[in-house]
Amino acid sequence: MWPRVVVAVINKVTGRWTVFDGVRFFAWLWIWLVAYWMIAPSLQWPFASREDAVQDMALYAAGSVILPFLIGIMTAVKNNPFWREQRTVNRLTLHLYIYQGASIGFHLGYFVVFAFSLTRYYLRIQPAVWIEVIEMLIPLLIGYAGAQLVPHNLWRAYGRLHLKDGGIFFVFAVLGPFWAWFFFEFYDVLIAQGIGIIILLLSASMLAAVMAIQYWRKGNTIIPILWWIVFGAVIFICRVASLLAGSS
Repeated sequence: MWPRVVVAVINKVTGRWTVFDGVRFFAWLWIWLVAYWMIAPSLQWPFASREDAVQDMALYAAGSVILPFLIGIMTAVKNNPFWREQRTVNRLTLHLYIYQGASIGFHLGYFVVFAFSLTRYYLRIQPAVWIEVIEMLIPLLIGYAGAQLVPHNLWRAYGRLHLKDGGIFFVFAVLGPFWAWFFFEFYDVLIAQGIGIIILLLSASMLAAVMAIQYWRKGNTIIPILWWIVFGAVIFICRVASLLAGSS
């Protein structure tokens, strides 16, 4: 009985697959492996040497730019009923916002994994390879969700897709290289002295609060530019404070 049930389930699932679905599956598999190769080493502490730290953070910086681009490529637009109905949308602008959304989601997912890794480090828990491999799914999944949500939310908020409406958020495209440099320079303060978890919690709490306020006021989570400036300034102050605390 059970062999028949298993065969029936497999046939039901694979019966809907096409050749293109198989290609997409293997494409995502390769992206997943690339994410593990480029991103996971930046979360394996302590670094063996300064040279290893430079290499690992350089890989992360490159991956933070390349992987959102790959996620954007895998985000289907032609088969999306919503975008097919929007005849006036500029396709180039749409794809730029897809990349922006993938970048935002990817970095959000990365810092979620970063928080997990930081907690493990403080608890002196050595992660297994299979756990790290699974963790690399988080930036990809959230990045894929962001690639679809950001342009959709912008269209709902403004009724159009213009670069002037959300162009400021392309700063996320350079967030990875900036974070790689910052983490490398202040590694001892953020990791060894335990300040990193406080900065992450403050950042996440502030971001969640302002998004909730904006949704309550406007019905969307598009954060105004001024709020981003204030948010960035506060985070910068916290980082400077952590540096001063580490040097004292």
